Amino acid sequence: CMNKRLLILCAGIIVVGIVGALLYINTRPQPPSTEYQVRSVVYGLGDELSRVSLVGKPDAIAKEMDQHYAVYIHPDLLERWKNTPLSAPGRLATAAVPDRIEIQTLTLNEDGTYTADAQVITSIGSTPVRFVLSQGPDGWQITEYKQHWAF
Repeated sequence: CMNKRLLILCAGIIVVGIVGALLYINTRPQPPSTEYQVRSVVYGLGDELSRVSLVGKPDAIAKEMDQHYAVYIHPDLLERWKNTPLSAPGRLATAAVPDRIEIQTLTLNEDGTYTADAQVITSIGSTPVRFVLSQGPDGWQITEYKQHWAF
């Protein structure tokens, strides 16, 4: 009689352990999907656009780009933007302050990069843009940017 109770108790403990392990596996945080990571880079850049003025002294523009864009933009593209600020997204005038970026489509390319066709939303309208993102040692970064009016 005592062995039967002990056996039932042990079986119950094992079942509770298995159920607990399965619940832990199913509820533990999962790493974000690649698409989520790529979208986060584009949206993160969108949150910084109003903080970077594209007019003024070149060294001041470069400093703002380093401060607000470096985490999102590949160093090669960032360097091109610093050399030609008007080719970058940012604040040109007080009337057209960039508010955010809205992604219309996100496409995984054959080479493993992503293309994001989006709109930069400003206080007076929007501008269609295209980003290409590549994964590097520091995560996903924007490697190409183009304002466009038609695809």
